[in-house]
Amino acid sequence: MVHGNQPTTAAPAKYEYVVAPNIAAANMQTLAQTLASGSVYTVLNQTSEFHAIKYIPDNSTSYVAFSKAPIAVNLGLVESVSGQAMFNVKEYGTDMVLVTLNNPDLNMVIDANKNFISTNPHIIKLGLTGNYTVVSNPNSSSVNQQGNLLTVGFTVKDGLPSTILLQKNTVTPIKLVSFDGALQNAAVQLNWSSAEEKNVNKFVLYRSADGINFNQITEVAAKGNSSELIRYNYTDKDFDTFASTVYYKLKSIDMDGSISSEKIIAIKLPAQQSKISFYPNPVSSYMTISLEAEDQFNGEVKVYNLSGKLEFSKKVDLKQGFNNIPIFLQNLNTGEYIIQLKTDKINATQKFIKL
Repeated sequence: MVHGNQPTTAAPAKYEYVVAPNIAAANMQTLAQTLASGSVYTVLNQTSEFHAIKYIPDNSTSYVAFSKAPIAVNLGLVESVSGQAMFNVKEYGTDMVLVTLNNPDLNMVIDANKNFISTNPHIIKLGLTGNYTVVSNPNSSSVNQQGNLLTVGFTVKDGLPSTILLQKNTVTPIKLVSFDGALQNAAVQLNWSSAEEKNVNKFVLYRSADGINFNQITEVAAKGNSSELIRYNYTDKDFDTFASTVYYKLKSIDMDGSISSEKIIAIKLPAQQSKISFYPNPVSSYMTISLEAEDQFNGEVKVYNLSGKLEFSKKVDLKQGFNNIPIFLQNLNTGEYIIQLKTDKINATQKFIKL
């Protein structure tokens, strides 16, 4: 594969395959169709600063940097290059990377005294995105790992390539230090902290009455990238106040949508002096909600199917003292439902069966 010598946007370099003589016409046509399909190579960048081509069967990407000044590449694993260079990045599986770099200019000079051609070596610095361990460094290139960026300083001379073999280090996107909660002032205060974040997008909180079936209650934006201790919190006021235990699940979601961590905690709630009850269960025509209220207040009863669709709602007035509230459900289809009584001080739910 060859390229021209005019890397400009007005007259860009051209890429072509040179086919060996004596190839059969049918084979040449097949080859042309294969190349046209894009399954062999693809041009990733073609500007006056640099060209990049990915050779798909070999999982390698070749770059040519034309600028003598440092440029931001931000393509594949390469973040930057300090000057003119030709280099190739080949990935082996998911963890090994071989980087090969040549100096296309070669800085060739004539040594008049000794009457031979020599080169003037200089340094080309290549910035690679990721965290790596050096496996092989035969040219003694300088290596500097800072966070998620590896800078390799290649000494180019004599027209010979410089190589370095690297192994990718698996970096956990987040190190979750703690996740806990406690009942405070009629609400559950949830707290969590992370010691390190790498491309973390958000945290998602879920609540459950049984520790198995969870419903999302909120999302909290993450810092994203940090090596410091970061604290987060959320106050949940909508839990079932009459439950003996409420469960919470915390998930951290990365920028690509993947889940990098998940943890579940259980919060024990103090026993209520006045219990609430829903009966009978199963239900044929109506259900009674019984409770003792400390004060007079208004509330609402809602019934949901197991998909979360609201099937029934009714405003209720609670008086101070003991209350029996009839809820007529004869119009519901046979199946399983969840009934909820919610006021400023109460949020109680119960799963039931409609006959």
